[in-house]
Amino acid sequence: MKQKLLKSFSLLILVLVFIPTFSQESLEEESQLFFGQTKIESASKYTQTLQEVPATVTIITSDTIEKMGFKTVADVLNFYSTSMATFYDRRYEFGITRGLFEFEDYNTRILVLVDGVIVNEPANNFAGLDRSLPIPLELVERIEIIYGPFGVLYGTSNLGGVINIVTKSPSSMPKFFSKLSYGSFNNKEITTGFRFKTSYKDIPFEGYFSASSYDCDGVKSGTQRIKLSPDYGPLNWDRTPIYGGAWEERADFERSPSLFGKLRFGELTLSGFWGYRKKGEPYAPWGDVYSDKNNFIKDELSQFNASFVHSFTPIFSISSKLSYEDYSYLENDTYADDSFFPNSIGYFWNDLMKARRVSFEASALFNFNTSKYIFGGFAKREKLFETIVDRSIPEGRNYFERGDSLTQRASAFYAMGEWRISKSIFSLSGNYVKYNYTDGELLYRGSFIYPFTDKTVLKVVAGQGFRVPSYYEYAYYDEISNLPNPTLKSEKSPSIEVSMIVEPSLTQSYTFSLFTQKVSDLITSVTITDPSQIEGNVIPNGANPSDYIGFTQYQNANKVYLKGASFSGKWYLKDGVSLYSNLSYQDVKKESNFSENKVRQNGSPRWTGNFGAIFESEKVYASFAFSYIGSFLTSEGHPIPTFNVSNSWDGRFHLGIKNFLTPKMKLTFTVINPFDSNGKVPLSPAFIPSLGKRNDRSAIVSLVYGF
Repeated sequence: MKQKLLKSFSLLILVLVFIPTFSQESLEEESQLFFGQTKIESASKYTQTLQEVPATVTIITSDTIEKMGFKTVADVLNFYSTSMATFYDRRYEFGITRGLFEFEDYNTRILVLVDGVIVNEPANNFAGLDRSLPIPLELVERIEIIYGPFGVLYGTSNLGGVINIVTKSPSSMPKFFSKLSYGSFNNKEITTGFRFKTSYKDIPFEGYFSASSYDCDGVKSGTQRIKLSPDYGPLNWDRTPIYGGAWEERADFERSPSLFGKLRFGELTLSGFWGYRKKGEPYAPWGDVYSDKNNFIKDELSQFNASFVHSFTPIFSISSKLSYEDYSYLENDTYADDSFFPNSIGYFWNDLMKARRVSFEASALFNFNTSKYIFGGFAKREKLFETIVDRSIPEGRNYFERGDSLTQRASAFYAMGEWRISKSIFSLSGNYVKYNYTDGELLYRGSFIYPFTDKTVLKVVAGQGFRVPSYYEYAYYDEISNLPNPTLKSEKSPSIEVSMIVEPSLTQSYTFSLFTQKVSDLITSVTITDPSQIEGNVIPNGANPSDYIGFTQYQNANKVYLKGASFSGKWYLKDGVSLYSNLSYQDVKKESNFSENKVRQNGSPRWTGNFGAIFESEKVYASFAFSYIGSFLTSEGHPIPTFNVSNSWDGRFHLGIKNFLTPKMKLTFTVINPFDSNGKVPLSPAFIPSLGKRNDRSAIVSLVYGF
């Protein structure tokens, strides 16, 4: 079956490559609407075309986001990106990038930016790809995706790539806008806002504000009715084993309000957002009670930015950014365990983490006729707090497990040069980054770009990214199950990529790429089986090291080797019809530092792909898309044995009716997973069971109004 699917997919790509080219005169204007934005800023911190940027990239515009009906960044990755996808475990959307995936890493190897400012939170480097990133896509101008560890000018967490979410400028927003949605599982959403424009002493002053609220009961599908309770739990409240089955009402709930604003006064831009996502945990993570609606996680994020850009001459310009970020995480888990509180039915386990970051960046750009140079640096200070408390059920008694706080500091200096020699483009960039708790790291990227013709461009890129250990990895200590490790080193990831862009006409565009990448000193959770394994001299004086057998500790325990190839194609046919397709193959092997045997990385699919089509006329627009994730292995160490999971498909359909009732109103209809595919995703070792469903079939109706 798998071979048939891949052959069909390859045949479809071959047919589309040879689609005839229609007349340039009749299609030029329409095709430009489809191919849209062809410039990118996030790779080198100045504007470049897709042919000039030293990486393989994908850009999705606001027009395509609207036509496809995407709701989150995860939708974009699954249904539009070349070699990224996500697994959804009913807590978060966990990113896969070129096959690199680690259970419980919380997207720490993908760098997420909003308008060029890092939003990976300071405590764990977590980056939300779902509604935990509180930016409605209705406010997004475009999303820029850079594949591989080539976003070196930003510093840490770029091993898997960079995702830059560029929000709309005030001038591109309507004076008033509102969107009301209702759908399956009591899905309710409203987004509304307004724009203003004035001036002060002939300096334009404009801005917009938006508020959004989302709430959904979630599904009740649950698991098949099999015994889920291993020896250590989870248990029902009456201490009987759990056998799975449908979830309780709102055990899978999700709630997410948000606010966003942007002001522009001449060359100064102020922006900010706030929001939280509270999500039920219907599965049984960490041995808690299955399908209890008191199990939840809550991520709250706010960020405020001030940026200033000034051009002294056409050759010389400067820019600066000042940013403040506040993040908090709250987890509440229920346990049918009276060990902490005798004569109770159990307890709530509360983990509250807060993190604040202040950062400043400044850079100078020299733009000559045949060369460009950028010099800059940034500094940031992060303050972290965490408390863990157990509360009895019924409530009334508390047990304080631990509290912790620390400060992290980092600084960096970067430079990049780009030279045009004849038709070729050479570039070289470097970034030296130093954290107060690790050694300094030098990141680099070099590229050679050669246009064979005005329709064919070759790119060769080599570079190295890195990821610094997070607070949770090097400092977290709970005295029950986890040890800190102050000797952790940063992960380093050198990579080489060769790609080719072919644009035979205004209506066709293809990108082919080959890549190889290595991640050394991969930070992995290791279960201590012998006291000699413990690193960092963290055993308290007088303690028995044997008492820590069974604890976990993060260590630089593995290396990962990635290699693969990808294809991306876009076609504009005629009469408002456009197609796109992406296919990626990656082989990911892991090697322990204590063994030379390379084994397939768990949770990493070899094949990912998607295909979509868009139709637009004067009265309606419609789209459909399918995504594919190839087979993968479930997690090692899970109570349910490791096994292979078959291919997983998902789909969506979106329809929009223009001028509905009035010229300023639209009606849209979205169906997610229309064929109710039984696609599976791997769940963390923290979960019972080890597999979950990708999506349940659902429908959403929206009314959009703006003028």
